[in-house]
Amino acid sequence: MWSHYDQTNVIILIVLSVLVLLIGIRLLVVHIEEGKLKEDTISYLEEKGYDPNADIKEIAVVDIGEDEEMNAVVVTFIDEPTVDYFYTYEKDTTHI
Repeated sequence: MWSHYDQTNVIILIVLSVLVLLIGIRLLVVHIEEGKLKEDTISYLEEKGYDPNADIKEIAVVDIGEDEEMNAVVVTFIDEPTVDYFYTYEKDTTHI
C-alpha cells in the first residue's frame, strides 16, 4: 500500500510532467509556425525577383503582437542595410 505521502508525490510528479509536456509541445508548434512564415516570406521575395543568397543581409522572425500572438519576418537587404522590412501573413490567410 502506498502512503499518503507517496500518493501526493506521484500526483505532483504527474501534474508537473503533463505541464512540461504541454509547454514543450507549444514551443515546438511555435517553432514550426515561425519556420513556415520564414519559408513563405523567402518564397514571396523570390517571386518578386529577389535572390535570398545575394540580396538579403539578414532575416529573422519577431513577435509583433501586443494582445495576440502575431509574428513577422524582418528582412534587411544588402543594398539597404539601415532599413528593415517587415513581412507577415495577410489577416486570416497564409498569404504574405
